[in-house]
Amino acid sequence: MPIAAVSAAAVSAAFKAGREALDLAQKYKDTPLYQKIVELQSQVIALSAERLEHLAEIKELKEQVSQRAKMVFRNPYWYEEGDAVPYCRQCYESSERKQRIHLPDPPEPWNRTHRRICTNCHTIFYDEGVELP
Repeated sequence: MPIAAVSAAAVSAAFKAGREALDLAQKYKDTPLYQKIVELQSQVIALSAERLEHLAEIKELKEQVSQRAKMVFRNPYWYEEGDAVPYCRQCYESSERKQRIHLPDPPEPWNRTHRRICTNCHTIFYDEGVELP
């Protein structure tokens, strides 16, 4: 059964049923049954917490996939659709952190081209073919 299929209501219903069984075991003074039910309740709580962790992880992974789908590679940089500011290729490809490249304003002239320096990994990129006046 998929993780998402186990709803919070199902967990709550299981916990409620366990509580009712616990009350009955206590009423009939069945100590071994009482202990097993307490053990089951703690397992339901642990599974519920684990489910919440998995759901959060699934949400984060879906967001990452969605974000990756919006990225376009135009040599030598990664760009987000509709955005003219590039991302550092090295940082973007080596980790999940997207790092924008520091763009000096005006662009830093370097050997008749533009030079860009990543503020995270300090890699230097040269925009070849972009002639400065």
